[in-house]
Amino acid sequence: MEQRDRVDRFRGDLLRLARQARRMTQKSLAHESDVTQGYISLIEDDQRKPSTEDLSRFSVALRFPVAFFGQPDVVLGTGVGELFHRRRKSLSPKELAAIHALLNVKIFAIRRMMRAVDWPTENVPVWTLGVDVDSVEGAAEMLRAKWYVPTGPVRSVSLLCDQAGVLVVPTAFGTTHVDAIGLWPADLPPMVFASIDTLQDRLRFNLMHEMAHLVLHQRSAISNVSEQVEDEANAFASAFLMPRREIKPHLRDLTLSRLGQLKRHWRVSMAALLMRATQLGTIPPADQRRLWMEMSQHGWRLREPEQFDVFGEESGLLYRDLVTLHRKDLGYSPEEIGVLVNLFPADVHDQILPIEPGLRLIG
Repeated sequence: MEQRDRVDRFRGDLLRLARQARRMTQKSLAHESDVTQGYISLIEDDQRKPSTEDLSRFSVALRFPVAFFGQPDVVLGTGVGELFHRRRKSLSPKELAAIHALLNVKIFAIRRMMRAVDWPTENVPVWTLGVDVDSVEGAAEMLRAKWYVPTGPVRSVSLLCDQAGVLVVPTAFGTTHVDAIGLWPADLPPMVFASIDTLQDRLRFNLMHEMAHLVLHQRSAISNVSEQVEDEANAFASAFLMPRREIKPHLRDLTLSRLGQLKRHWRVSMAALLMRATQLGTIPPADQRRLWMEMSQHGWRLREPEQFDVFGEESGLLYRDLVTLHRKDLGYSPEEIGVLVNLFPADVHDQILPIEPGLRLIG
């Protein structure tokens, strides 16, 4: 009877999601499960229900518990920022589908873990440009004021996000083409999935870039969604981290050495500082071209000098607290967390337990 109930609750879109998360085609899943590709297609479109035997085969082939395929959660699609992120266009449709499947798996698990906590009140405004705020720079200034950010460099962007009730989730995307993705599901707090393989100056910019999407694009009454939203998000992050009135006097007579010194102080990349100088008109075009050329010649467009690296960002503390509550306070083992979130222990280790930059579970 229990097996029959599981088949009755089975959802084809979750079979598709699990397959995409494992980067499998319908053909490869059919081969692994000893069924036909046409049968898989019918099941994913909810035109057929699998037998209990086939459901067990899918579970083994895709490494998801049978319970995973009967969850009530809505599968989320792309957000506004995702639609027009230029770098992500370099990803194949299969790779992008795998990343979004991974995010959905994480969100399903987060939703279940959050049932045990009283989440902090969110302090994330929703503004529409031209209605609530006059400009992107004005929105960045208003958010700094709303969050009571002192003048000068932001000490910790991660801490600001935590205090605002934004859930920053350290994530291994498996590609260098995705740095961060912001999503705000209707029943959950705003979330930013941030790559664990990103240097801290870039992490700070990425977090504020995604905050721009959450504040200005994800839920606002936006009427003309276009690639302009990416430019707005970049401008917002620049203005938040490098306010015009405070940084403009320092962006004159720039050299590579000067950019390195400013990076240490403002905790943003040399490239971001140079772009901000261009935005604010403090650097002649010839000097701008020369500095970009010098950075390219030194290989600094790909990796800026280590002596100027930024430190001190502790990303994902709220998320780690959420996991710690279950692991230590509630005493859940990884296996018990797996039962709670409908995942096998291997995925609990790889996808749910906090991951420190540069470290991977082995064995």
